[in-house]
Amino acid sequence: MDQIVWTMRGSPVRQIEVSVLTTMELKNHKEDYGTPDTQLVSCAATLLPFPGATGWSRPCWWLERHREIIQRY
Repeated sequence: MDQIVWTMRGSPVRQIEVSVLTTMELKNHKEDYGTPDTQLVSCAATLLPFPGATGWSRPCWWLERHREIIQRY
């Protein structure tokens, strides 16, 4: 249902600015943190996430509430 509404609206996509923090796991269960960076992330104006060309797309309402993304290496 959500996919049908999304397609009827012409695939509405927005971009939201989020803070991205990278971490790396070191020996003895320690972590090294990188400098925070801000990026524009594309999101879909839908109720539920759905698979896209680059993986699962996050809904815009979810990204607005979770503006910090942690990438672990």
